[in-house]
Amino acid sequence: GCDAECVAPRLEALRGHALQLALACLQGREPTRSCFQAWLAQGMALDTLYLQVLAPAANLVGQWWQDDSVDFAHSTLGYNHLQDLLVEFSPQFLAQSSGYAAPASHRALMMGQPHAQHSLGLMMLAEFFRRDGWSVTSASKMGRFEALSTVGNEAFDLIAVSVSTTREFSPLKKLISQLRERSLNPRVVIMVGGPVLALMPDLAEQLGADFSSTSADQALRDAA
Repeated sequence: GCDAECVAPRLEALRGHALQLALACLQGREPTRSCFQAWLAQGMALDTLYLQVLAPAANLVGQWWQDDSVDFAHSTLGYNHLQDLLVEFSPQFLAQSSGYAAPASHRALMMGQPHAQHSLGLMMLAEFFRRDGWSVTSASKMGRFEALSTVGNEAFDLIAVSVSTTREFSPLKKLISQLRERSLNPRVVIMVGGPVLALMPDLAEQLGADFSSTSADQALRDAA
């Protein structure tokens, strides 16, 4: 058991790790990998590293880009190095048990906002759902036409949309409403998440979705 007194230093350490990883990913693939490998060797769980180190590191890189501390090319390379970690450790992650009861053959479509740049959050979300037994179709870049034809041809239990910018908000709201209308499953549930959620807690309400989730593990619990 761990009381509040030992939680604070642990959270502080994880914040430090996230900063270290964000700086490492801007330096290159090898520094990124060696940071991550070192924490795994110390016995840190992949779940913890994904949710409390990798995701916040990606957010930091995004923040630095928005503040003009890092240019677009460097931030994109940094994101790519972080995404490489998800790809490399995917077999190890999927082999672990999540502790949730997997719903029988539930299907999810996961898509980024049309014209979105980065898909790390979406990749992580798909990993958590796949590990829990969901069948996942995931596309970070999916245009309106492709999205509507996909949900019209296959029955999904869940559609997850990652929202990375408040620009093009009204077309997105319209798309969500069309996805619901066009869905082969009339009871489809639509979830939103992504960087914009931190700025706009009522994102689901604003876009006409059913619910929003701040992290991959929370999304899995909410969806189940």
